Amino acid sequence: MPDSRPQRRLMSPLTRRILLINLAAPISLVLAFLYLDQFRLGLIESRLTSLSYEANLIAGALGESAISPEEFTPALDPELARQLLRRLSAQSSARARLFTSDGELIADSRLLLAAGRGVVTRQLPPPEIDTPWERTLVGIYDSINAVFMTTLDLPKYVELPFTHANDYVEARRALQGDEESRLRDLGGGRIMLSTAVPVQGLRKVVGALMLSVDSAEIDARVREERLAVLKVFAAVLGFTVLASLYLAGVIVRPHPQRVRPLGSRLLSDADSSLRDAPRALGTLVCLPDGMLLQVLSSVGAASLARCACASKALRVLALHEDLWKALCLEDLPPAEWLRFAGGWRRTYYARRGAAAALLSAEGSAAVGGRRYYYSDVLYAPWHCGTAAIPARWSRHESIDRVEATALSVAAFAERYEAPGRPVIVRGVVDTWPAAQRWTEPRLRERFGNAVGFHVGGHTMGLS
Repeated sequence: MPDSRPQRRLMSPLTRRILLINLAAPISLVLAFLYLDQFRLGLIESRLTSLSYEANLIAGALGESAISPEEFTPALDPELARQLLRRLSAQSSARARLFTSDGELIADSRLLLAAGRGVVTRQLPPPEIDTPWERTLVGIYDSINAVFMTTLDLPKYVELPFTHANDYVEARRALQGDEESRLRDLGGGRIMLSTAVPVQGLRKVVGALMLSVDSAEIDARVREERLAVLKVFAAVLGFTVLASLYLAGVIVRPHPQRVRPLGSRLLSDADSSLRDAPRALGTLVCLPDGMLLQVLSSVGAASLARCACASKALRVLALHEDLWKALCLEDLPPAEWLRFAGGWRRTYYARRGAAAALLSAEGSAAVGGRRYYYSDVLYAPWHCGTAAIPARWSRHESIDRVEATALSVAAFAERYEAPGRPVIVRGVVDTWPAAQRWTEPRLRERFGNAVGFHVGGHTMGLS
């Protein structure tokens, strides 16, 4: 026979909603990491395109102006090529190197020849982060970012003392007449971007021009985006914290017997009702909760305790505080039930241990699992008795309090009665004879149990 029992849910709909709000911040951070990955790759592609465009402009100028006119076969004039390359690459952040058709290096923009001396120029790295906490935060971010960043398997870049075109694949391809771009690893997360194009004179390849630049500019742009991502993450995280605090303030603590308002059933699964479970209430399932409580109120504490051990649904009903309040007021003298133990059921436990032994036995009837008892009749009294009242509701007193001796009838009519303003008048009955004569010992001696007083629906005497 197949198992007809419903599948157990891992979490309730309310839990899923709260988790969805709390996951907004980490999800946004993951999406930002994925965006930064694509953004970085896009910047690399864009920089290679701009390098190619810049290299073709410089190579075209060299092919038109740096060809030696003395040779029948066109060739680069080394001195003229150096001067032109130094002028053309002065406003560029890229390093320019010019190779002859034999692969020999004849010009390097990092070597500026002035006054007969060679000066080597190098681009300075970006300024380092000074404060330790900034270095710590960026280090943590880089570690997380490395998990999501696309890893490029690049060859290492090595700066050789004597450079030849054969040392670079793109330079060799340029001498063959093709344009080529390459990426190399500089270490420390930086990348060397290089593009080589042929230098042509009279439709013949007379040399190769290679432009190279490191990823400092790209890393700076990514760092700016990274700071923007951190700001967005901080904003989303702040919203998440505030939303969680709001939910913690408006969602009351769960009912100890898993009772929920009847309207909550609309947001729950069809098989989550404890009342409608098979063999939960038996033939009593046709009765509403109010009538079931009336039936249970007619039995004693021992019978009520036995009903609590019969089934989970009956346990929810039998542990209702109003039933035990009636038992305390009926079975216990005021001297005992006035020593309140935090709840009517707990108070009865403390005074009558026999029924407590039965009712404290959880057994198989303990309320648990994933089912809930949906009932406004059971939930409303518990909620009204346990809901926290915000302090701001009673922080400011808006009702005037005046002494009866300082307020005349005319002033009362003018200031409060006519405009309809509430007022608390103090000391009105202080001068009445009953204020001195109606003391508790005198009332107890005169009336005793002859006159009954109604307390919570129950009648009791003064004694």
